[in-house]
Amino acid sequence: MNKIHLSVLLIGLVVLASCKPSTDPQFAPIPMSGGNDILVSGTRAVILANGSNTIYTVDLSQIPSGDRDLLMLSEGNFGKTNSTLNSVLFEKIGRIIDTNLEDDILPDSLHDIQSSIPLGLNAPNKMALIAPDTLLVTRRNATSAALIDLNSSEIVDSIPLSGASIAVAVLNHKAYITTGATEYGGPFHVVVFDLVSRKITKTIPLPESPEQALADTASGYVIIGTSGDGSTTSSELYFLNTTSDVIVDSLTPGTPSDDPELTTGSKHFIIMGTKIFPLTVPSHQMAAPLIDGPTAYYKGMYDATSNALYLGNPGDYTNPGTVDAYDAFSGKLLWSRPAGIIPGHFAFYH
Repeated sequence: MNKIHLSVLLIGLVVLASCKPSTDPQFAPIPMSGGNDILVSGTRAVILANGSNTIYTVDLSQIPSGDRDLLMLSEGNFGKTNSTLNSVLFEKIGRIIDTNLEDDILPDSLHDIQSSIPLGLNAPNKMALIAPDTLLVTRRNATSAALIDLNSSEIVDSIPLSGASIAVAVLNHKAYITTGATEYGGPFHVVVFDLVSRKITKTIPLPESPEQALADTASGYVIIGTSGDGSTTSSELYFLNTTSDVIVDSLTPGTPSDDPELTTGSKHFIIMGTKIFPLTVPSHQMAAPLIDGPTAYYKGMYDATSNALYLGNPGDYTNPGTVDAYDAFSGKLLWSRPAGIIPGHFAFYH
């Protein structure tokens, strides 16, 4: 497999030559085109850039085993080629983790893309691992979801659907794929795809566009988030029991004018602008706000290792924002780091 240098494939790359202490940060973000999702598979970071309709993988194996790297993918301004991949390296000193933060200190292996997987004009949207080296990618402009072998960097199969695929969550050997009849139009459904038999076993109707799908491993539920219309219909969270594949409960987080976002990770929080509410599962209720301040956040991730909540502050949506880290128990701000334009997608290595 040939590596493709980022200076040829993306827009250019400035690489930090040496580590700088967090008190004197220097930033070398990797340019992307419309970053929309990121995950870690083994020693690879898998990045979905829907601005270029491409999935990229980069090698993370040079990051020391005791350290952790937080990858922060921004979306950029309206799909332009101005999104970036930033990172924060958490160094381990002695037995204490996360004691020193280095900004955009990337290993030499991240100078090169390990693979580049083009997806045509099918509008790739979200992705999930269904096996250690197999990726499921939803596509808004296709009537099937793609299955990609990360070792060969090729689309090897697809899941036929009745329309566009939007979001996906994987739990209990099943993939839960949300769909619409067209790219953004209904009727809408959740399609249950059995990963063992490789067959669709159930199709569940939904009233509005299901833009979010998250697995809650502790409770065995998949949480489906539908969008409101901004005037009469509110966004809704649906709780789908993955044992029976039945929606057993729902929650309306706000008014039609609200646009709630669920954080990723092993615990979930509801982002409602300047307020961040813990979501209690399986009681399916919003607790009192953990954070209630002046900053309106976009998306975020909970990390169990540090019990921290990482939130994307988009700023004015046209200039670089920040990623703010909070203690997930007290709501105390731990630190804030510059990021790209509309930071919204996060993944940890180690």
